[in-house]
Amino acid sequence: MRRFIPMVSLLALVHAPAALADGQHEGDVLVARSGDNNMSWMFNPSPPIVLDPVDGPLFYGWTGTMPGFEHLFSSQPEEDRFTLESGASIHLELLQTEEGFFVWDEGLTGAGLAEPGDRLLLGGHTLHNHPIWHIDSDVVGTDFQGAMDITFRLLDTGSTAYAPSESFTLTFSTFLLPGDADFDGHVGLRDASALLSNYGRPEPMRWRDGDFTGDQMVGPADLGILIDNWAATVNGSASSTALVVPEPATAAIFMAAVTALTLRRARR
Repeated sequence: MRRFIPMVSLLALVHAPAALADGQHEGDVLVARSGDNNMSWMFNPSPPIVLDPVDGPLFYGWTGTMPGFEHLFSSQPEEDRFTLESGASIHLELLQTEEGFFVWDEGLTGAGLAEPGDRLLLGGHTLHNHPIWHIDSDVVGTDFQGAMDITFRLLDTGSTAYAPSESFTLTFSTFLLPGDADFDGHVGLRDASALLSNYGRPEPMRWRDGDFTGDQMVGPADLGILIDNWAATVNGSASSTALVVPEPATAAIFMAAVTALTLRRARR
């Protein structure tokens, strides 16, 4: 069901986007075009985006305004990235979503993104926009604990008529537990299975694949995080990140088992 929220004067209740610095804004999705005029984006989608709990009056559930979207300041020809040109009108299009997830314009004007095909205007060739990401507890319940994978692409409806970008998927979570690849609030065998299945693979990895360091690879550092947090759980509500530390003996036994499995995989 599509929702409408009128512009109100209570924006202080929503996390305000950080002010634009002199240099490129760190943490935003950078928006550019390729040499053949396709829309492009630059962002590391591996680390989950943790939303903060909120309890009205505008929103219920979890919200956040990072990452935002910002135009590329200077062209990078060696990377086939070029600045946007005057006349561009850049939109964020929702391609795939999950029930209870919404995206609102930073000014809280009109309809939000709720269904595939919905679009949100980000701005022109000098765009800098921080949409409001929202997991609605009225839909998913106040005890929701987990993550949602949401897929978007960038469109240009302006006179520049750039071709649409490749799609990109962002993971939004209500908590973050190191080593918990499946967001079930517990570090255990399913998380170990995800890590081992993707250990050493060359293609870009995500948190759900076992990339707990955000370098888009699954390797020794991620294995160390899994071992250090083996049997850890999220205490209390989904927004809590307090950990239950596993016994050293348990971690040592698991490390030996994982090492043996990793060596067997390397011999294949």
